[in-house]
Amino acid sequence: MEEQPNNVFQLKELSSKASTRKKLYRIVQKVYDLPNFGPVMSQEYLAELIKPECRYLKVLRSQTNTVPKGEKRNWSSVGAFNLLVKTLQEKGKKPCGFTHFAIPNIDWMLRIIIWADPSVKEQIIDRTTSNKRTQSTRQKEIESQQVAVDPKYLPLSTDPNAPKA
Repeated sequence: MEEQPNNVFQLKELSSKASTRKKLYRIVQKVYDLPNFGPVMSQEYLAELIKPECRYLKVLRSQTNTVPKGEKRNWSSVGAFNLLVKTLQEKGKKPCGFTHFAIPNIDWMLRIIIWADPSVKEQIIDRTTSNKRTQSTRQKEIESQQVAVDPKYLPLSTDPNAPKA
């Protein structure tokens, strides 16, 4: 689970193939696990990833796993980003290369958190796949108690002693 120390890209070859940021992203993404393409994917960030001595975190695509789809509302972008930064620092990894002003997508952050610290995988999956719309306290009380309904108040009562409507 160590970062890839070797440079898998030939810089001269890459500069001729990648004339735009999108093309460079597609080339780098084939090797490394990257966030979704968007404004957070700067040309400078992508150019840094292709250097042999990169100052940002580089994780091979083969080293990460997808996170099950679930209720994404259980995670805020800022909360996931703070957890990512904290986890990378605790594990002695390089910084991710993003800031609070340019936050990557949540799925990528969760994959990288699990890659950096596999012990939190179950917590992340439970939180991601659980239903955030939990029941209110009153609903829980009602379901936990057995409420008996008097049959005479049921519209189709079979009780012969029930009053006729």
